[in-house]
Amino acid sequence: MSLAAVAKFEYLYGDPTGGDQLDGVRRLTSGAVSRAKRQRQKVGRRLRQEQLQKTRQRQRILKRSGLMVAGGVALFVLLFVFLRPEGAAACPKTDGTSKRRTSFSAPPKSCIKDTSIYTANVTTDRGSFSVALDQSVSKNAVNNFVTLARYHFYDGTTFHKAVPDSYLIGGDITGTGKGNAGYTIADELPRSLDSYGEGTVGLANGGPNTSSSQFYVLLSDKARDLQ
Repeated sequence: MSLAAVAKFEYLYGDPTGGDQLDGVRRLTSGAVSRAKRQRQKVGRRLRQEQLQKTRQRQRILKRSGLMVAGGVALFVLLFVFLRPEGAAACPKTDGTSKRRTSFSAPPKSCIKDTSIYTANVTTDRGSFSVALDQSVSKNAVNNFVTLARYHFYDGTTFHKAVPDSYLIGGDITGTGKGNAGYTIADELPRSLDSYGEGTVGLANGGPNTSSSQFYVLLSDKARDLQ
């Protein structure tokens, strides 16, 4: 140790040859250790704080991402519910309480019972009449008519074409003769035109397999007049 170093040590801690030397060394070592320990603690606290901040930041990012995903899913569900085209609907309630539907993109599923007899009651501003729907002859047509009627598809529609003493055609929600339910079904034609007579009700069409919602009512036996 140099003289200057000894003198400095003596100035700070006493005579290096006396009893205070060891005490001074002990105090010097203890002070250095304390400062080092405090420094390590300070560094540790800073590291823990930085880690905590990173953890919180990740949690905030995950939370925002979760909210964004949830919001995106909710928006998708809403868009799907309100903007999706209406397809083959579930069978309507038999008590007539189903909400009205006037647009479909596929024919209805089978909603009638094989053993049941169905009757349609038609009310107009000129009077009322009833129609017996015979599914043994045209099951698909009967199912189509019953399903649309239970969905109140025909409510408020008119007979847009009427030929006196010949026939009526109705079931078009546009009232133009060009509207339908958004789909078509296959024909179920009788074997002979003799099946067409006064009082016959059937689905109207504009060509083979184009029947939908429109229907005709024959007012006479002149079936070939139906155009």
